[in-house]
Amino acid sequence: MNKFAQGIEDLDEALKLLPGNAAAYTIRGAAYTAMREYARAIEEISRAIELDPKCSVGFIYRGIAYDLSGDRERAMADYARALEFSASPTSADAFTYRAFVRNKTHEYNLTIQDLVRALELAPKNTRILRGLCNARATAGAFDDALADCNAALQMRPNDPRILDSRAFTYLRKGALDEAIAGYDDALRINPGSPQSLYGRGVARRQKGDTTGSLADIEAAQAIRPSVADEMALIGIK
Repeated sequence: MNKFAQGIEDLDEALKLLPGNAAAYTIRGAAYTAMREYARAIEEISRAIELDPKCSVGFIYRGIAYDLSGDRERAMADYARALEFSASPTSADAFTYRAFVRNKTHEYNLTIQDLVRALELAPKNTRILRGLCNARATAGAFDDALADCNAALQMRPNDPRILDSRAFTYLRKGALDEAIAGYDDALRINPGSPQSLYGRGVARRQKGDTTGSLADIEAAQAIRPSVADEMALIGIK
């Protein structure tokens, strides 16, 4: 819900009840990451890793905090550690998980390979299709990306995340009218999505709509202060 301060208050209470709860430290760190307090986020997630040294999720989230703060070397090291502790390499979840990490390290061809394998094991999984759409769009394979998003939308036509991914594909392709229309569709269903607001703001700016762009980008950053950093990592500035 992007209510980070309230979430942190609940996590504070949870940690009073169970001080050794690694998951609570990880989630609290993710909240600080979203609030763009990267040093605090790294401190929190490092505490989680101390409590649970083989928690792959902790390494992923700390890697993201390092990545967004500009420390790519430490981010890459954490992503590598996350892969060491991944689940069985033969499951769809494991391929999807590894693809997520590889996407963060910009290994897009390997990301796509893992997601294709995951989709073979779980052909009706819209989360995997959406991941393929995003990865292929980032890699510049726009037609394949749109085919993935459209296949996912056939199963979940009103999913704002899939609509956002398709709009992102159009934005990467430079099809600005289609991108804006796509973000409009996503925002009609989920009007508080910072990613959709920011993406539409970038598309509007590229169309020359300075006023509309500024309104969207400011609204996105008010909801999720880290959104500009996150979008920059996938080439949207």
